[in-house]
This record gives sequence, C-alpha cells and structure tokens, in this order.
Amino acid sequence: MTVQLSPAEFEALRRIQTLDPADERLVYRSRHVGGLIEVSGTEDDLRSLAGVIADEVADEASARRRAGLKATFDRI
Repeated sequence: MTVQLSPAEFEALRRIQTLDPADERLVYRSRHVGGLIEVSGTEDDLRSLAGVIADEVADEASARRRAGLKATFDRI
C-alpha cells in the first residue's frame, strides 16, 4: 500500500520522536513524487504507523502541531 503525503504532513511525521525501527524504515524509505511524498508498506505497517501518530496526537500540547499530526493521521 502507498500513501501520499504533502510536504507539511510528511514533516509532521518525521518529527515524531517515538517511532520504532520498523516505522522509521517506512518514513526514511519514502519517495518524492510530483511534489508529494509517498510512504509505502504493508497494511499492517501503515496501521502501526497510524497508531504511533494517534498516540502523538493524544499527547501533543501544541494545538498547531496536533492539527498537523491529525492531518497526517487522516491521510494514512
């Protein structure tokens, strides 16, 4: 499966400090395609990544950062 993220959504994803090694591989294996960033993995891989993002959204104090993370979560 492949998910396309805007540069801002991808930046929110890259800033997550609590990614496990498998999630980090998804992020750093991404490709730039036509102004978007494609993140590819299995359904389980992307579900795991979405779970990490959801945890970050729940714990984030900054409304601005929380909104960016939520937009990223919605795409995945």
